[in-house]
Amino acid sequence: MAKYDLNNMTAEEHFLSGQKQSSPKEAENQRRSADFESSLKEFSSDNVVKKRRKKKRKLGLNGMIRLVCLCVCIGVLVFSVSKIVNRVNDLSAAKDYYANLLNADTGSELPAIKPARPVTPAKDLLTFLGSDNGGIEMVDTDTRNYYDYLRDRYYEVKSYNPDCIGFISVSDTTIEYPIMKTTNNDYYLHYTPEREKSSMGAIFADYRLNNDYDRNMNTILYGHCMTNGTMFRPIKYFFDSEYRYTQAQEMKITVVTEKAIYVYEYFSGYRSEGGYFINTFTDKSSKDNYYNFLKNLRAKNSIPKTVGYNANSKIITLVTCTNLGSKPDERYVLHGILDEYFLFEN
Repeated sequence: MAKYDLNNMTAEEHFLSGQKQSSPKEAENQRRSADFESSLKEFSSDNVVKKRRKKKRKLGLNGMIRLVCLCVCIGVLVFSVSKIVNRVNDLSAAKDYYANLLNADTGSELPAIKPARPVTPAKDLLTFLGSDNGGIEMVDTDTRNYYDYLRDRYYEVKSYNPDCIGFISVSDTTIEYPIMKTTNNDYYLHYTPEREKSSMGAIFADYRLNNDYDRNMNTILYGHCMTNGTMFRPIKYFFDSEYRYTQAQEMKITVVTEKAIYVYEYFSGYRSEGGYFINTFTDKSSKDNYYNFLKNLRAKNSIPKTVGYNANSKIITLVTCTNLGSKPDERYVLHGILDEYFLFEN
């Protein structure tokens, strides 16, 4: 057979090679298979790629600052929550104390006011029940019973705390509290009559007053303006009320002491940042100075009411905060002037 020119191959060789030749795609697959088998034979544990461990980050200055700030925030939160819980518990305990005091049953051992009890009118009394025929016998039964109730409350507190000098009640309000007095004006801002620490404190008289209640011309009493409505908070309610003009005409401030019952009517009321109203007088004070003092109090009055007075008129002054952050020294001031006076038998 003659030679075939293609690739110097004979025709027979070219024919035989053509029958064995695979397609390009099959040839590529065969090559890859061979390469894979070869790589498996050469594979060892040294060829395993180990997972890189992440390096621990150092905290650094910024991290330390953030950590400290976080700890401080947590601490402030815990402290604030604890203060709130303690305050709520404190207010609840103090409120329960005063509620129990008002509802206490002291029995019938204490002396009561009798209808035939003699009465000594206050000096220069403005108005007295029945005039010449006046006296406790002219007071209705419900009022006499209420005086008995207040006097019982006074003796109840006096039995465990000699600092109690009386008991106060203001008509048409929830003000019914013992009056405390000690050697300063700080202690009863923070303590109840039972001498337990409390943010409610107690109603207390200015320490500069005479211990003989009847000798004071201006009896000054202080009390907190509690947001839960207790202590002297009703004074704020009075000034805020749209009915304050009507209420002022009928207002009665009653104080019961060991010796007598003092009933005051509305005299003057205002808001003040000064302390002019904190001025103690006794029955031996200068009459002219005292009369000018009363004139200035009336000039400050914000609620119109016709009230007579002179240099012998005795007043009571109730003082509490307005709780305004912009005016931390501002106070609500309410004055009453003595209207009725009933002296107990010895």
